[in-house]
Amino acid sequence: MAGKGRGVKAAAIFALLGAMVFAMPATAFAQEQGETAGDSFVEALDGQTFLLSRTVAHAMADGTEISVTRTYRVRPTPVPDGWLVEGESIAVEVDAPPQLAALAEMERRRDDSGTFPMRLDRDGMLAPLPAARPTDSETARQAGDLIAARIGESDASDDQKLAATAMARALVAAGQGKRIAWPVDLFRPIAAERIETLEIEGGTVIIALTAQADLQSGLMQRFERRVTTQISGSERVVREDWELRRDQAESSTGE
Repeated sequence: MAGKGRGVKAAAIFALLGAMVFAMPATAFAQEQGETAGDSFVEALDGQTFLLSRTVAHAMADGTEISVTRTYRVRPTPVPDGWLVEGESIAVEVDAPPQLAALAEMERRRDDSGTFPMRLDRDGMLAPLPAARPTDSETARQAGDLIAARIGESDASDDQKLAATAMARALVAAGQGKRIAWPVDLFRPIAAERIETLEIEGGTVIIALTAQADLQSGLMQRFERRVTTQISGSERVVREDWELRRDQAESSTGE
């Protein structure tokens, strides 16, 4: 029952992640950029191809991490109400203890094509899209069951098993076309730092976001979301890091 309770809490937390940005005033970076920020943002996207990397890291009690970094090549294309952002996964790196090799291999092989396309509205905010294109749900479920069994049989620590099982469930959800919401202001951050504390049954969740953006265009350079869950004297931290840079190879080819 305890495991099920943690799952329900986690689902509620992640449901709030994408929504919390709507309550934030779009002022901090906007004021620094001045009145021409909108034009500069458009110019920063125009005709460009970018490399977008996302790292998801689960911190262990012993100070180590289980992390996955996936890199995408993304191309924003103007549409009447903003931009269509198309992308493809071009690299994936998994850093996990040898005992969790099965989990690492599952992530390396995962079909991530459902992550894109995305849409940006005219202000550079991520707009809602229909559910991601699902892959074979039954295959994903079977893979998740197999990975969970292997994790349980491994000689990994209890903390590693908990984190690895959570990641495996997230991978299964991704295989079924479900996505944890990315920050709405990911491509054009609205503030350098912000934090929100949520009270949940038996504890507290602290969601901290920090961002670095180009001061002229407002285009994101780095973005971090750190979720700290404190329940019954224990603490668990999940960190997401995004980095965006121009794809110099593609730009040179295009020129």
